Amino acid sequence: MTLRILDWLGEPEWIWIVLWTGVSLIRPVVLSIALDASGRRLTSGEWLTVVSSQLAIAWLTLVGFWGVRRISRGVRALAPELATIAPGDAAREFFPGMASTIGPLALTFGVVVVPSFVSSWQHWGPLPALTDFPLVVINSLPSMTFVWVYLVLLAGLHRLGRARLSLDPFPEDRSLGLGPVGSLALTGFWLVLVAAIPLIAVESSELATVVLTLGVIVASVALFFLSLFRVHRQMAQAKRHYVTQARVMYREAYAPVRAKPALKTLQAQSAALGVAQALVERAEKILEWPIDERATTWVVVVITGVVTGLTVRLVLTLAGA
Repeated sequence: MTLRILDWLGEPEWIWIVLWTGVSLIRPVVLSIALDASGRRLTSGEWLTVVSSQLAIAWLTLVGFWGVRRISRGVRALAPELATIAPGDAAREFFPGMASTIGPLALTFGVVVVPSFVSSWQHWGPLPALTDFPLVVINSLPSMTFVWVYLVLLAGLHRLGRARLSLDPFPEDRSLGLGPVGSLALTGFWLVLVAAIPLIAVESSELATVVLTLGVIVASVALFFLSLFRVHRQMAQAKRHYVTQARVMYREAYAPVRAKPALKTLQAQSAALGVAQALVERAEKILEWPIDERATTWVVVVITGVVTGLTVRLVLTLAGA
């Protein structure tokens, strides 16, 4: 949705993104003016909280714009691979709703705008809440559009796993043709973590914020692997097939040596045995997830570090440290 708005606004796009992000810096000023008109003033602590939260939202806005464009382009680039991987479902749309307008708007109002409006009305009064309402909509639309696009991506990966995949590119491709799919899924996952940095850094001493951040991280990890689980099952099944096939070839190449265990027979079969052995080793290295071991290790290390840090912070917060 945000991409269509930027296209409608025209070039240069980066200026509109900067101005859109700048709304986060205007909101504290508008809130202060509205509070003055209501006979209230922000304390220094409240100012710090408001400004820090708006800086976090500005970051989310930038990541939202970039993430939506990156994932949308990645999905379009997957079309040739999907036509090869799922030939029986070539005409199927695996990522419907990527360009939806209703989805991002529903998330924006349901998750951010309405709760924020109710909270502002209760905490600050009607005038600040009404004044802040349009700014909250503008502020939250890019990040909620990104959340929607990411959810559509995860749903599409799950839908892809339900199709009958043609995992033929062996032995030249350890990912069985699913490398681009895993790369896009991992890109979306890293973008979520990057977007969550402000949640980790801002107001981290508050119990609600720590619990929310921990919940977001755990849910993101769970959804990431669940979306790829059906693909993983098909890859694991294909790996077992190729390993079995390669071992049968090795057994057939070794059969003459077993029947007549002589050096001359071994020399005659050495070329076939070498090829068969290489094929077995290659088959045993086929990936069971569409992301390689190095990427998986990075995910585990980063997530373990973040979750450990947040858990320690949660314990300290509960202990009143």
